[in-house]
Amino acid sequence: MESSLNSKQAQTWRKSTLSNYLLLFLRMASVLILTRGLFLNLSAEDYGFWALLWSMFGYTLLLDFGFGTAVQKWTSQTRVNGDWGRYGSLLSSLLACYGLMGGLIALSSLPIAYYLPQWFHFSADPRPFQLIFILFGVGSGLIFPTGLAAEILRGLEQIPLRNRIQAWTLLAQTLGSLLLVQFYPDLFSLTFWTLLTTFISNLLMLRGALRVLPENFKLGKPSRKLLREVASFSVYAWLITLTNLVIFRSDQLIIGASIGVGAIAGYQIANRLADLFRQLTTQVHDYLGPLAARAYSQGQKELLNLTLLNTSRWVSLLAVLMGLPLAWFLPELLSLWLKLDSPEVRFSAWILLASMFVQVSLRSTGTQVLLMCQREKTLMWGALAEAVLNLSVSLLLAPRIGILGVALGTLLPNLVLALSFNLPLASRASGVSFARFFRQTSASAWLAGGISALLFWPLSALMGSWPALLRLLGGGFLCGMITLVVLLGVGLTREEQKTLLSKLRLQKRGILASV
Repeated sequence: MESSLNSKQAQTWRKSTLSNYLLLFLRMASVLILTRGLFLNLSAEDYGFWALLWSMFGYTLLLDFGFGTAVQKWTSQTRVNGDWGRYGSLLSSLLACYGLMGGLIALSSLPIAYYLPQWFHFSADPRPFQLIFILFGVGSGLIFPTGLAAEILRGLEQIPLRNRIQAWTLLAQTLGSLLLVQFYPDLFSLTFWTLLTTFISNLLMLRGALRVLPENFKLGKPSRKLLREVASFSVYAWLITLTNLVIFRSDQLIIGASIGVGAIAGYQIANRLADLFRQLTTQVHDYLGPLAARAYSQGQKELLNLTLLNTSRWVSLLAVLMGLPLAWFLPELLSLWLKLDSPEVRFSAWILLASMFVQVSLRSTGTQVLLMCQREKTLMWGALAEAVLNLSVSLLLAPRIGILGVALGTLLPNLVLALSFNLPLASRASGVSFARFFRQTSASAWLAGGISALLFWPLSALMGSWPALLRLLGGGFLCGMITLVVLLGVGLTREEQKTLLSKLRLQKRGILASV
């Protein structure tokens, strides 16, 4: 993956990716601990409403209008062309727009809270839930304008700085939430603490971004002309965001409306595991967007093509390495973590994990690169088609087979669009045939995954009598090691295998010399 980059770019990518993984592991620990605390200490309806709350307010991203992605792209390009005066006017325009949208979010929470009991089924008094909704809405409105800070830092390629700020904030947020869950399990207090720490984190990132920007940078006068120029790109990014929200956030709404708020709890756990898998396998993408935007503005087509092919392959390898052990021991994980033995939740988790594997392995890298290369309009049409299919299948199947139908409504359209739209588009952009693109990016990883599963199958049968914790830890480790060995033999190219062996020999000599 790094062979197509110069040494400075490769070093920045390594530092950014390592920083992302350190933050991710911290987030995973936080999620595992907090989810268990909330799931076991709150009622099913309280936990379901907490999940529904985050799902509904995820739609506030629509008021971003794609400007967040545009800021990342324009920040990267301004680092190349040096027009910081124009960038200052653009940033002022976007901050003013974000302030207006934040006010709209805060105000709209009042009428929405009023109609909550008519839209969703509550078994208890809905008034406490309405009050929490208003708090979350007003707080989200205040926080909304500060959300640009993370995108500015990403465009400046200051991902480690962004991650350090978020890590310290996450520690404070997790510790405070644990204390609240343990001694005062109240959703109102938990919501207030979450909003407060998020606001502080965004302010610190904004301060960090202003320090990194050139000394001659200053915010300029807001400009409608610049907003219209940015909108020519951001409107398509916004539509893609809209479709992603339909695909990834509408599930909870459909379940809450057609089955009941309490049914959201189990599905949310299944969905969270799939999302953790996505985060484990796509951290290299954080630097990919700014790199693609800068390379495209400099006309480095060969760099773009090589980066697209190489990154797609490495992400597929990671998806197999992380996905196979997780899928194999998912029942043990659910049982030990949350005492969940529901077959419906377990099968939903497998379906959502399979869907996320398709998303990561076949679609995610191409989307990241092509979005920065003036392909946003084409990507938008594909995303709209998937959203319509997702919503239609979920609404059709949810009343018939419950949360399993909603999970299938995510998987089936995802698979269809990956094979009929995203892969052909990415292969044309990289200048190779569909078959060759798949061969160079995903085929070897998938083959290695199949071989690993066949090798581990007889071993897993011997573990049936083991205690659940030993199966999860020991079996998961063994499955991961078998997969890693097969990936090294099948997934890497001969050149990469030689390079790896050479590095191992050098390290061995260094250790022996020190002894």
